[in-house]
Amino acid sequence: MAGKKNCVTEILRFVLSIFVVGYHTRSIVDYGGNSLFQFGYFAVEFFFILSGFLLARSLERAYTAERFRLLPDTGRFMWRKIKSFLPFHLVAVVLMMIVIAAFDTSSFAARMESGWTGIFLLQSAVVWTTCEGLIVPEWYLSTMLIAILIIYPCARLLGRKIRRKVFVPVILIAGLGVVAVAVGFGINWSFSWNLSNDLRGFGEMCAGMLCFYLSRYLSGREFGEKTRTALASVETVCYVGAFAVMCLPFDIIGTIGIPLVIVLSAVAVTISFSGHGLSSAKLSEKICLKMGALSLPLYLLHPVVIEFASHTMTALPGWATVLLVFAVSIALTFAVYEIYAALKKHSVRRAARTEAVGGVAENLSAYDVSVAEKKQEDKDEAKEDK
Repeated sequence: MAGKKNCVTEILRFVLSIFVVGYHTRSIVDYGGNSLFQFGYFAVEFFFILSGFLLARSLERAYTAERFRLLPDTGRFMWRKIKSFLPFHLVAVVLMMIVIAAFDTSSFAARMESGWTGIFLLQSAVVWTTCEGLIVPEWYLSTMLIAILIIYPCARLLGRKIRRKVFVPVILIAGLGVVAVAVGFGINWSFSWNLSNDLRGFGEMCAGMLCFYLSRYLSGREFGEKTRTALASVETVCYVGAFAVMCLPFDIIGTIGIPLVIVLSAVAVTISFSGHGLSSAKLSEKICLKMGALSLPLYLLHPVVIEFASHTMTALPGWATVLLVFAVSIALTFAVYEIYAALKKHSVRRAARTEAVGGVAENLSAYDVSVAEKKQEDKDEAKEDK
């Protein structure tokens, strides 16, 4: 059914994060021209599509709320999004600062000056056109937050007026087109890197929202065995095609790759969540969900390992450096995630114990009151008897 977590997409989130790691290792290893991870950055298109899909699912639940307060509701929603990755972001920033201070002392001040806005995830805001941040791949999170900050309140307001919610992302995409054209004419179509990424992320998340409604439409229909097989085949071809585009050693892929991966990802995600795609019955849901959960911290933490490798692994052969970067990145991610999960579980248990103790105290207090009332009633009866 549309909206539920899907084992296939959870695995792909992790695998595509691996492709991002491979792409960024190119900064410290000379692959000698074309390589397996030459276009690994295309994986971000899948993440934007999936983020839009999940955003539409959240909005669909929010539409049923009786009232909508623009600033408080938007603020709470944004905080939930930020809170989901904030611990990993802060760990990545602190570790990166430690590595730079230890191995690149001479440029520490300069890198902090140019990258401090990244600590607050502002590196992709339009005004910070020259800032890449300490953790460069975090531009994706910044762009996603900017897009959500616009999409969520606009969608909630439009949802109050539009009965068929599928038209909400259509209107948002049309509005994006108007803004892009207006800005383009004003700057002679010379978009800055940051603004182009913001427009791109906004559009792809709106496309992901459309995927949600199409997936829900498909999930509500009954198909025969041949149709289900055809849908699963299309899903497989789209996923394989997206990976193939990332790996093909042709320069033209750099031009057509992003729109191609967007289309392939949109079709595949739509079928995956419709319930008519690849069967995940034989997959371990626990393992798949863990892989999906590790994808974001891996995306955030691997630049720290690459920075460390650039100072300590220069004497190693290229292939050895790449393998070590992959191994250490995954190990660090797993360790940080397990520590975070343990702390979160401890916090939940502590809150539960506190609530339980509070409940017992409340019951005892109520019991004491009832006992006191009973004694007073007995005294009153005794007086009446006298």
